[in-house]
Amino acid sequence: MSLDHNQPPEGSAPQQNPAPRQPIFNLPRVLIVLIVLNILAYALPYLLLDAQTRALLIYSWSFIPARLAVMHDFSVEGLATFVSYQFLHASIDHIAINMLTLAAIGSAIARVLGPWRTLVLYFASGILAMVVQLALTPSAEQPIVGASGSIAGLFGGFIILMARAREITGRVGRIWPIAIAWVLISAVAGFIGAPDGSSVAWIAHIGGFIAGMALMPFLMPAIKAPPPGR
Repeated sequence: MSLDHNQPPEGSAPQQNPAPRQPIFNLPRVLIVLIVLNILAYALPYLLLDAQTRALLIYSWSFIPARLAVMHDFSVEGLATFVSYQFLHASIDHIAINMLTLAAIGSAIARVLGPWRTLVLYFASGILAMVVQLALTPSAEQPIVGASGSIAGLFGGFIILMARAREITGRVGRIWPIAIAWVLISAVAGFIGAPDGSSVAWIAHIGGFIAGMALMPFLMPAIKAPPPGR
């Protein structure tokens, strides 16, 4: 009788295929797209434009409350700054911190909401952050840039997600102290400023955070409690 070398010897344990390796950075694709777009928006002007043109570009597409409230610039370009400012950043430290925070907070949100509802939460929070900033500082002329308002919205959504999980599992503990602490930290950061000396749009941060908390219940799918005994 011939021996098939492709078959394990009789009586030996069957060979098990090794488990596939997990990637080190297992980010949802929607976050990868957002991070790449933000990096390109920051890097390309430095690579393709001179300093003066780059400064003009950033100024033109940043959000300036006085542009709408005082100058009444309701053109397509003026209204587009509600979104365009989210892709602009003031420094390498600014974009690095924001993108790391986006990756850390956004992963849980994206896995629950999926890509499209995550984008809705992200951009809607960023827009509403500027609505709050505009309402409270209508005459401000300083340009506002950065994805912080949008990311704050994701964090607000994450707070709601944690609260819902606690309700389902019956775990003791409240999420609201975390939310209040975050608001206070944002306010203090606004008065102290960023490490590089630039100002922090803390009103927009809080506005985006509240927007994320308000929007998340409408975007989040129903999460049912597991059957008893599981």
